[in-house]
Amino acid sequence: SAPRPPPPSPAPSPAPSRLPLRARAAASRLLAGRLLALVPLLGPLVVPALNQLLAGHATSSTTAVKWLIGNPNYDGPTLRAAILANLRLLVTDIVDGGQWTAVFLPEGSAAVLALGAVALVVAAYRRGRPVHAAVVVALALGALLPCTYLSFLWNRVRYVWPFAPAGIVMAACLARELGDAARRLRRPIHHVTPLVAGAFAGALAARIPWAVHDLANSARAIDRQQVWLGRWAAQHLPEDARIGVNDTGALAYFSGRRTFDVVGLTTESEARYWVAGAGSRFEHYEKLPPERRPTHFIVYPHWMACPPVLGRELIAATVEDQAILGGTTMVAYEARWDLLGSGALPVRAVPGERILDELDVSDLESEAAHAYALEPHADLRNAAISLEAPESSAPGEPDPTRPEIADGGRYNRTADSFTVHLVAPPSEARLVLRVASDERAELAVSVAGEQVGTVDVPGGPWVERALPLPAARLAGPTSIAVTLRRGSGFHAFHYWITGR
Repeated sequence: SAPRPPPPSPAPSPAPSRLPLRARAAASRLLAGRLLALVPLLGPLVVPALNQLLAGHATSSTTAVKWLIGNPNYDGPTLRAAILANLRLLVTDIVDGGQWTAVFLPEGSAAVLALGAVALVVAAYRRGRPVHAAVVVALALGALLPCTYLSFLWNRVRYVWPFAPAGIVMAACLARELGDAARRLRRPIHHVTPLVAGAFAGALAARIPWAVHDLANSARAIDRQQVWLGRWAAQHLPEDARIGVNDTGALAYFSGRRTFDVVGLTTESEARYWVAGAGSRFEHYEKLPPERRPTHFIVYPHWMACPPVLGRELIAATVEDQAILGGTTMVAYEARWDLLGSGALPVRAVPGERILDELDVSDLESEAAHAYALEPHADLRNAAISLEAPESSAPGEPDPTRPEIADGGRYNRTADSFTVHLVAPPSEARLVLRVASDERAELAVSVAGEQVGTVDVPGGPWVERALPLPAARLAGPTSIAVTLRRGSGFHAFHYWITGR
C-alpha cells in the first residue's frame, strides 16, 4: 500500500498584537480617571462606616432618637399616620407661611410653589433641560424627608430649610414663564418677568426684619437660660461633676464639666432608652455603674420626666417670650440615686419562698427576655414614679413606716402577656403583681391559656397582690396573661413568680 502522506504542518499563529507602551499607559490613565470619578459616590458611606467602627452601629444617634422609621413605638398603621400628619403640616402650614413659619414666609407661599412646579416642567420642555429640572425636583422632594422625623419643628424648622433653594428656582421659572406668555400676547411687553420676580423677592424681603428680630430674640433666650446656667455650673459645681443634660451645647461649653446626655445624642447607648420613655430610662439607670451616673442634672423637668432621680433643686432659669427653647424653665438639681433598686423586690416576702423569675416592666432587657407584648405609642405611657411602698396582700401586717420606693411602669394597659422561664416546676408557686389603677379594676390571670384566678385592684396608688399558680404547669417557657375584666385600665410595674 502507498505510504500515507504526513499530516500538514499547522499554520503559524499570528504574533499577538501588542499595544504600544504609550497607548497602554494612556488607557490605564483613562481607566484610573474613570474610577477616580466614582470616588464621590462613596461619600454617603463614610459616616455610617465611622459609626460602625467607633460605636458599633451604622446609624447615628440622631437617627435613633428622631427618625420615625425604625422607632419601636410605631408599627405600620401608626407610622403611616404620623408621616401623613407631618406631610399635611408641611403643605398646609410650613411652606405656606402658617403659624410655624409666618416669621420667614409670606402667607400663600404654597400656591406660588405649586404653580412654580408646573412652570419648572414647562421651562424644562421648552428649553430642552430635563436634567436641570430633575435636579431641582429631587431637591424639592427632599423636603419630604423631614416628614419621616418624629418632629421637624425643632429649632425653627431647620430641617426643612436646606431644601428651600428648589422653591426659589421654581418661583423664578414661574416669573419667566409668565413673562414669556405676556410677550407672546403683546410683543412690546418686556417687563412682566422682572416685575413678578421682584414681587416674589419683595414678599420675602418684607419678612427679613421679623426674621432678624426672631434670631435676636432666640439668641437672647439661649443666653439667659442655657448659657447662664452653664456659667453658673462653672462657678458652683465641682470640677469632677458630671451633668445630666437634655440640651448639651451651651451647657457643656460654658460649664467646662463632663456631661451625660439623657437624650443620647452625645452620650453613646442612651438614645434607645430615651426613645422608650421615662420608665425605661429609670430602669436603665439602675444598671449603670456609679461612675457613669451624673452627679447633677440641668434639665427641663417635663422633658426629663423622671422625678425619682432628681434631688434637691439648686437653681432655675426662666425665660418667657421666646420660641427657641425646649421649655420656659430649666432647673439645676442634685442627682438622687438612693431610690435605685428600691422596688426590685416585693414589699413582703413569705418565709421559705424565693423569686423564681420576674418581669420588671419598663426594663427593656427584662421585657425582651420575657417576650412582653407592647402596643403602639408605648413610650407615651411609660413612667417612673416614687411613692410609699405598696400595700401588700401577703400574710401579716404591713410595715407602718411604708418606706418610699421607686419603679418604672407602663400605664393604661388593658392586657399584659409575657413568658416566664423556669428550669423545673416548683412545688408551690405564686404570681405577685405590683399594679395600680385610677379607678377600681379587676384583672384575670391565665397560665398557658387557662384562667387561674382574678385580682381586685382598688383605685389609687399602687398595690401588690398575690395569686396561687398551678406549679405543675410552669415547667419550661410558660405564657402568662393578665387581662382587664372590669375598669378602664391598669398600670403595670412588676411581676414576680415566687415559690418553693
